[in-house]
Amino acid sequence: MWIGSSFFLHNLKDNAVVDYVPYSKSWGVYPRDVIQGNDGNFWIASAQGLKVFDGKSVIYDSYITNEFSLIANSLYQDSSGCIWIGCMNGLWTYRNNVYSYLGQENPLFSKQINSVRATDNGTILLATNGQGLIVIKGKQVERITQADGLTSNHIKKLVVEKSGIWLVTNNGLSWIRNIDTKMEIQNINISHGLPTNDVNNIYVRGNEVFVATTKGLAVFDLRTIALNTVKANCLITNVRVNGKDLKNYSLPLLLDYDQNYITFDFIGFSFKNMGKVQYRYRLNELDSTWVYTSSTNAIFSGLSSGNYLYEVQAQNSEGIWGNSARIPIIIKPPYWKRAWFIALLAAILSSTFFLIYLARIRAIKRMNQIESSINMYKQQSLRQQMNPHFIFNTLNSIQLYILEKDSISSHKYLTKFAKLVRMTLDNSQYQSTSLKNELDALKLYLELESLRLEDSFNYSIEVEDNELLVKSIPTLLLQPFVENSIWHGIMHKPKQEGWIKIRVGSENGLIKCTIEDNGIGRKAAREKSGAQNGKYNSLGYKITSQRIELLNTLYSGKFNIQYEDLYAPDGTATGTRVVITIPCN
Repeated sequence: MWIGSSFFLHNLKDNAVVDYVPYSKSWGVYPRDVIQGNDGNFWIASAQGLKVFDGKSVIYDSYITNEFSLIANSLYQDSSGCIWIGCMNGLWTYRNNVYSYLGQENPLFSKQINSVRATDNGTILLATNGQGLIVIKGKQVERITQADGLTSNHIKKLVVEKSGIWLVTNNGLSWIRNIDTKMEIQNINISHGLPTNDVNNIYVRGNEVFVATTKGLAVFDLRTIALNTVKANCLITNVRVNGKDLKNYSLPLLLDYDQNYITFDFIGFSFKNMGKVQYRYRLNELDSTWVYTSSTNAIFSGLSSGNYLYEVQAQNSEGIWGNSARIPIIIKPPYWKRAWFIALLAAILSSTFFLIYLARIRAIKRMNQIESSINMYKQQSLRQQMNPHFIFNTLNSIQLYILEKDSISSHKYLTKFAKLVRMTLDNSQYQSTSLKNELDALKLYLELESLRLEDSFNYSIEVEDNELLVKSIPTLLLQPFVENSIWHGIMHKPKQEGWIKIRVGSENGLIKCTIEDNGIGRKAAREKSGAQNGKYNSLGYKITSQRIELLNTLYSGKFNIQYEDLYAPDGTATGTRVVITIPCN
């Protein structure tokens, strides 16, 4: 017999004890498990990896070779020679001089393993510290836990004997029979005569079982241990809702949506458990998984509306679960989750969306009408810009140059006129054009009018920032204001004294166009114009003003026209200034 202690290996033979010191005491190596390998050598699971002892000395030390230095709890060698190692961090194997960690392949193998053994047919058994018993059958991995009847999921040690598999825990013994067929589990504890449930180890000899506990050694005969098949009864003794006890309630338990903090008190009857009854409970529809406890109450908070079934069971001394005590529960939904409210809300939302849809359709129709009106006024502006009077006078001037055989002037005049007509027609095809195109057309118009009126006025066009030239503005917008300055302002002044200044800048993100002349002023122009002429000459301005009103509808009132009559200190009219504000792009 070989015995391991803190620093020694002891061989008990022929009533004599021989001590072996295979390693230095300073290492503090504690032999946790010793097995005899297939080669006859002893494999030692220690606090510093694996050792191999041939009966005289250590012939292999994984700590010294720096191959494996973890705390090894238990060892088993299968028929192929593979060493299975149960460690603090899970399961390892040592095969063909290579250590492999199996915890990465399966999370069940990544927790503390206290004992490794196998059945006669090669089924590997792992005693874990909290996961119950893990069973490896080839590539199939199973778990046996308290849910299946074990006395505890914390297994200190496992022993495989002909009588079955013995699990050593701090809550007694679990005896498993027929693990590969129809499994039976029987638990043995203080109700069977053990001095305590805290067991350290067992030894089985025939029908005798020697149990080493924290309160001494106990011995019992397997033939005297009868399986307790009496199920433990369980009763629900009280129900509290939102901290208040329910009295004389009927089933199903009908609660309002805000009565969702529920406590159940229960008790189980299993006399052989000596008052230490294990329970499991669940709340179906919330979670079908059983919750295991030794407490006698269960608390559920924040439950949503719905139908539930609360179940609780008690376990007898053999791990057999009793019948369920049940309470069906109905938590009514709040009014905003009920069918009538949802239907009403759906009707309101549908009506709202329908009204929004109708409003959107009306808005689209209105926008189409506005755009149609803008196009109409744009065409009217085009006709006004190219009015017959202007065309007639221009052609007469060209004819005069031709009759006077001034071919250079006539050709120059005709070229500018053709270019203006082409630019005006081109720009009229679009809703907007660049500021540069608009100013180029305006410059041609001023040149033609200046030629036709024999240079009776001067003009200038200034742009403070060339980046403004690429901005988009409505087409045919500025010419009516310039025409108004010529016909109603400077045409009534002596020749060579009139001028028109056009300045383009930006202010607050808007294009600001100022058209200023030194004409006779609007009041004097109205007095000089006859009723018929006044009506005709104001037509371009009227059309443009109507365009501006429609554009303001589209662009939230960002278009603006301001007129300012200019006077000298003595009150004499000195001209007119028009400021036109246009949104960029």
